[in-house]
Amino acid sequence: MKKIIFISEQQDACSWYRAHVPGVELQKRGYEVALVIRRDWALCDAADVIVFEKTSSGSALEDLVRYKEAGKLIAYDIDDNIWNLNPANPAYPYYSVETTRNNLAASLRMADVVTVTTPQLADAVSKFNRNVRIIPNCLPDENWNVGFEDDGVLTVGWAGSITHWEDLKTISNIIEQTLDGFPQVEFAVAGMASYPFSNHQRIRKLEAVKLEEYPKLLSKFDIALAPLTDDSFNACKSDLKFLEYAALGLPVIASKVAAYESSVDHGRNGFLARNPKDWLKYLRRLINDEGLREEIGAAARKFAESRFMSGNIGLWESALDLDRSQTEAAGSNNALSTTN
Repeated sequence: MKKIIFISEQQDACSWYRAHVPGVELQKRGYEVALVIRRDWALCDAADVIVFEKTSSGSALEDLVRYKEAGKLIAYDIDDNIWNLNPANPAYPYYSVETTRNNLAASLRMADVVTVTTPQLADAVSKFNRNVRIIPNCLPDENWNVGFEDDGVLTVGWAGSITHWEDLKTISNIIEQTLDGFPQVEFAVAGMASYPFSNHQRIRKLEAVKLEEYPKLLSKFDIALAPLTDDSFNACKSDLKFLEYAALGLPVIASKVAAYESSVDHGRNGFLARNPKDWLKYLRRLINDEGLREEIGAAARKFAESRFMSGNIGLWESALDLDRSQTEAAGSNNALSTTN
């Protein structure tokens, strides 16, 4: 039975979706899997496959070299085009450092296989490594079947991290106009301590939660928004935000950009907005039509079901060169071990 180690440098949403989620599903199929946040040579020495999840430190590169020389299969997973980060992005100071970029480039070149989230990102990293596999972000099956709390308020919502400040800023005027025009609506923001909007009594800030509780937080929304600026960095982004909302049966309005165009079937399972006029038009339609919200949300949920991890784990098995004949399920209650 092959042993697989996922190495991340921190516990965040990236390591959750690109290490923890596939790791749990692989474990269900009988593999021995562990998620390592810091060096654990005893675990790694015993592994057959080691996946480095967007590591870029000097020590991580040393580890990659060490295990490559030891004959382990080395995979390197990356989910962002860090070479085109906007200087306004909070991650820019770190990834703009030459040493960080050199470490990342060296890791990509040395890996046996590189896994990415989108075709656009595959193109961006192919200059470092020819063996690139596209494995889209997928959702853990067990976390996304939650009920809704009807509090009598029609809530338009957005959730994300501070790295999406510029994206959220693009719809600040839309939110303010919507709140002014619809007194029965409130806007909820989750994941930011502050937000790029003028103060309004019906803007509500939701406190951050653990990733396991994230679906329940999103269930407070009635309509969900997924704005993205149209730039070279976001051109490599995945449709994860739409996927999260869709899994809860939420009607979504998303920016008409590459990240969403292949997943959002405009007018059927969501709406794609090209400009402020579109954002206002689709928001008004959804606010005024409960039946449309339910129809669009149901279609979105159906799409999301195609992206649960249980139905896509074969992509990881193939990329990591695992022997599927050994994958007798070990039970669904196993917990993925995490070493800090």
